[in-house]
Amino acid sequence: MRKALWVVRDRITSAKAIDDLLADATTRGIFDVVVQVRGRGDAYYRSDLEPQALALAGSDLDPLDHLVRFGAAVGVRIHAWGNVFFVWSDKNGALPRSTRSKASTTTTSATRRSPTRRVPTITSTSPRWCAKARNDCAALDRAS
Repeated sequence: MRKALWVVRDRITSAKAIDDLLADATTRGIFDVVVQVRGRGDAYYRSDLEPQALALAGSDLDPLDHLVRFGAAVGVRIHAWGNVFFVWSDKNGALPRSTRSKASTTTTSATRRSPTRRVPTITSTSPRWCAKARNDCAALDRAS
């Protein structure tokens, strides 16, 4: 990897944003993009284990799938990264509720019509694993 672009999850919440990102990268001669696909115990990809990110609520977009497919089409390699211990943050200290998520399927993204179902958050399934930090951010407590 000679040069790469590091992208946080709030930049991949729409197909247009992803297409613009890939166009900008290739224009600048960047063909490796490192993209955050898990930020706060949520998924920016289709998952049966993680709830869909709130920023994608009501959307059929699978940002990781879109990145990989359209990145390949323009010669950009996608490298996914995720936060594993940070599970939630809320300015009021509220814990997340289970969110609706699209279940994984093996069909193409053009024909994918996955059923919507509830996927529990780790804070609801295993609350004893969570520790509350001073800044009201919940993180996994590895000591448990």
